Amino acid sequence: MSGTTIRCDYGAAPVIQCNEYHYRKSDISPSAWLENDIKLIEEAGKLGFFHYGPRLWMVGEVEPLKALQDPAMRPQILERVLTEYPARVLAKGTKFYRLRIEPNRPADPGEYDSPPAEYSGNERLCSTELQNNMATQNYWLNYAQ
Repeated sequence: MSGTTIRCDYGAAPVIQCNEYHYRKSDISPSAWLENDIKLIEEAGKLGFFHYGPRLWMVGEVEPLKALQDPAMRPQILERVLTEYPARVLAKGTKFYRLRIEPNRPADPGEYDSPPAEYSGNERLCSTELQNNMATQNYWLNYAQ
């Protein structure tokens, strides 16, 4: 439901979601020109659309994140983050997942490294000065990012 995403300073969340539990119980009011398409999607997928009230952490209501805005608190918060989430060197053969949006050559392993310089700085944890290869051993966690 990426078209229904609201973006905030420190997060994002969908406004509308769909699942099988809401089949034939949709509670959204789409534009008139979209109503028939919504009905087709609902029937084809046996699902229903509903307004989604996101969890507050999804839109940045995270106390340590908010505390980073206070220059006096930053050293303490950064130390906490580095302690709780230390860097790890993975052993050879360890599986991890890296998702890419529209890779040019999906079979090329180089497509899953840090982004080329011209695309750096467009993500929340990547800048042109510090490129990151964000990945995880948990597929769903990576997908959520």
